[in-house]
Amino acid sequence: MHTLFLSINWIFGLLFLAAGIDAFSDTKVGGLLFIIIALLLLPPVRFIAYVITQKEIKLGARSLYISLLFASFVLFIATGKEQRSLDLNAQSTVAANSIKQDHKNTNALANNSTGIQIKSSKKDNLPVKAVQTQSTLAAKSTTVSQNSKNVLANNTTAVQIKSEKAVQVKSRNTEQANQIKTDEILAKLKNIPVSQYEQNRSLYQQLVNFNPDENKYQKKLSFYSNKIKQQACENIGRNTTFDSSPSWLTANGHCLSDSQKKNMEIALLKKVKKISSKKVIQNWEGYKSLSILNPNKKSYLNKLKYYKNKLKVRTANS
Repeated sequence: MHTLFLSINWIFGLLFLAAGIDAFSDTKVGGLLFIIIALLLLPPVRFIAYVITQKEIKLGARSLYISLLFASFVLFIATGKEQRSLDLNAQSTVAANSIKQDHKNTNALANNSTGIQIKSSKKDNLPVKAVQTQSTLAAKSTTVSQNSKNVLANNTTAVQIKSEKAVQVKSRNTEQANQIKTDEILAKLKNIPVSQYEQNRSLYQQLVNFNPDENKYQKKLSFYSNKIKQQACENIGRNTTFDSSPSWLTANGHCLSDSQKKNMEIALLKKVKKISSKKVIQNWEGYKSLSILNPNKKSYLNKLKYYKNKLKVRTANS
């Protein structure tokens, strides 16, 4: 029964993934919804999410999420079809109006041509005048067109000038505001002693945010950040017991001396060896900490890889 459930997850997960990729070119939202459904179904994706977050999405919750996502896809497709239908009707109406206008223009042109032919039969010099009139109209049309282009160019230039001025005004306002903030922070720093590392680092971080190009503020920020790290390492050095969790060792392991690391490794190894092999997570965390304390020891890395694979199998079968 469990194998059948996994097979169904794989089949539908791959189907939704293929459908999502195919639909992504037509509708990005619809394709994205299908891809999310596929990620909820595929066992390897759920395993990776579990390893990262240490939290598992139960079957009932996954079913609810998948149902909501599929309903959202159906609603999105229905809304899109209705909108496309309205767009097609609007385009058809515009095309019909354009055809009617073309017919009117054609009829008017035919009537004008007939009138010119009748007048031409009465007077011999009328074609010459007609040609002159057409030339005059063409010249006027060209002039009007050129004037329109000049007006458009002038308007475009005016808009660009206004936009540049607005950007310059905004830039000046931002610079003034940053300078005001900088002066306020510098006034605070005068009353804070150098030994107050946390407060000094916080204020110099703000100065760097307001003045990213000022090298002197960046140097001060680096100085107080290093002081805080040194202070933390000094506090750790005075302790006789340490946190052996992987997260603590990753953040503070550099503060430990070689002898401290060796003592921690010996004590932690004794604890890990007493943990039952069935407790996969506890073993994985233990060997993770040991590999941080002594990254050159292959046996820790092999054990870490072994229990990591155990976690993958457990998550895939859940």
